[in-house]
Amino acid sequence: MKIKLIKILFISFLVSAPIEPFNLQVVATTNNNGEIEPCGWKKKPLGGLARKATVIDDRKEKNKNLIFADAGNLFFKKNKLSDMEKDGMKINAKIIRDSYNIIGCHAFNPGEKDFAAGLDFLLELQKKSTFPYVSANIFSNDGMKLFNPYEIVEFDGKKVAIIGLSSVFEHPDLKIKDPVSMLDNVLKEIKSNHNVDIKILLFHSSASDIKKIHQHDFKIDLILQSKDQKLASNGGTDKIPVFACGSRGKYVYNFNLNYNEDNVDFIDLSRYENKISLSKKKLKRLKKGNFESSLEELYADDINKLNQIKKLKQTIIESESMIENSSNTIKFEKIELNKKIADRPDILKIVDEGKLLINDILGPMMPIHVPH
Repeated sequence: MKIKLIKILFISFLVSAPIEPFNLQVVATTNNNGEIEPCGWKKKPLGGLARKATVIDDRKEKNKNLIFADAGNLFFKKNKLSDMEKDGMKINAKIIRDSYNIIGCHAFNPGEKDFAAGLDFLLELQKKSTFPYVSANIFSNDGMKLFNPYEIVEFDGKKVAIIGLSSVFEHPDLKIKDPVSMLDNVLKEIKSNHNVDIKILLFHSSASDIKKIHQHDFKIDLILQSKDQKLASNGGTDKIPVFACGSRGKYVYNFNLNYNEDNVDFIDLSRYENKISLSKKKLKRLKKGNFESSLEELYADDINKLNQIKKLKQTIIESESMIENSSNTIKFEKIELNKKIADRPDILKIVDEGKLLINDILGPMMPIHVPH
């Protein structure tokens, strides 16, 4: 009886024992759409592979536990290329691949546009890529698995699973299997074969499939969504934070994950920070510039306004409590790739030399910088 009790107490201790705090940085991009240099907006040109490389280098210097991942639509801006533009855009894609080889990418999840030049060309890109392509549900027409479903990255004994997935799309060379059922299989495989601490899903996804993922209550800590080209201001209201990082390579998102407790969900701090900010703005508007009296005094005869004020203040209190008391947290930063960010010279050289080749084929379709 004593031995049995000791075993129970020991197991209980293991379950509740605190873990060594772990911080992970995830630098993410989505919907690059084949862009290799800043956009053509004269007032504020944003983007560029060389600027992106500088940002990632800076983050690596600050934290060795860093993952750089791309959720899809990296190489091309269209679902299909015309014969006239195909040769030039293939060189453009190779510029991106060669740059990512140098920058160092931990996982790339192919999206629909990445197959614009055909499956054979993407597989050709993959052969000379030093970074892994991941997808759990993209198969060839004969049923052959084209990519590994996930990548395991380890830092200081902590394991991170990066899973690739796509909503169903039509392509003559491909068969896309149901993403929800395939994700279920992959998560079971990971649970059986790997002692993983954090799970990140790279998802080339429609809104309806994101909704299905939430309905199934999968054990995923963060979803990075391509296809949706809006810029996320927070991870949404559902249990799993979902972020789309915009389009055309103008931004990168940096996620700061603090992991302090096993088997506890990550809390998206931006969700509660936004609630606090919005509530404070509403309270300020209710003040109407009168800072001598309290809101309760100003609206003493208006029960509806008093209830609104009470709810807003309660939202602030509850949100501040969530931020203060959450053990596992995600905080994101949207980084604008503007002209204040220096170009990394070796990446800029790859871009400039590649553009010269493109112009030889297509003519001067894009402005060329003086080669660096």
